[in-house]
Amino acid sequence: MINTLFSNEQYTVKRFVLGPLKTNCYVLFNHNKDAIIIDPGYYDPILTDWLQSNNINPIMILLTHCHFDHILGIKMFPNLPVYVHENDIELLLDDNKNAAKVYNLSVEYNKNNIISFKDGFKIPCDFADIKAIHTPGHTKGSTSYLALKKILFTGDAIFAGTVGRYDLWGGSEQETKETVKKICNLKQNYSIYPGHGRTSTLEAEKCNNPHFLQV
Repeated sequence: MINTLFSNEQYTVKRFVLGPLKTNCYVLFNHNKDAIIIDPGYYDPILTDWLQSNNINPIMILLTHCHFDHILGIKMFPNLPVYVHENDIELLLDDNKNAAKVYNLSVEYNKNNIISFKDGFKIPCDFADIKAIHTPGHTKGSTSYLALKKILFTGDAIFAGTVGRYDLWGGSEQETKETVKKICNLKQNYSIYPGHGRTSTLEAEKCNNPHFLQV
């Protein structure tokens, strides 16, 4: 399934729902058709075929975290740099910790392409303003990406109406609570594009998400 979530004269964001766990993969591209791919969660030609048929040129991959259902599709792009928070590198390297082994799967990627970063890192992209915000709890290195001063790609940290589970390797209930506070303190009413399920807004979550209402 492919949806257009945002579009103006400069940028477009498409959502691809990939794999059996219905992971949201996002493609942000500009009018020159250069693109950033966020969470290519599954090896699915629907994504690569669409990129090719529309002459979209992917230049990098951003990972919100390193559970297998957000990273299996990295192998479709063997030449792209892959950005991930430094605290999730351990997850990326270990198919037991990223849960791929549970489904008899293996994550494939070029280690030379992996670029780690810290909280507040500005993604080195000429055509879009994107900042990494460390939002742990679901995993140690879970990261949300603030893009175009409008959109927050939250991965599995924040969903519409709830938060990500914290009972998997590296998860933390306390860090999840701190992440909710961190996101809640953002002043602008950003659009929230999560790792699964429907989109939302920060104001809607502040009013309706029980985890936000406890802050």
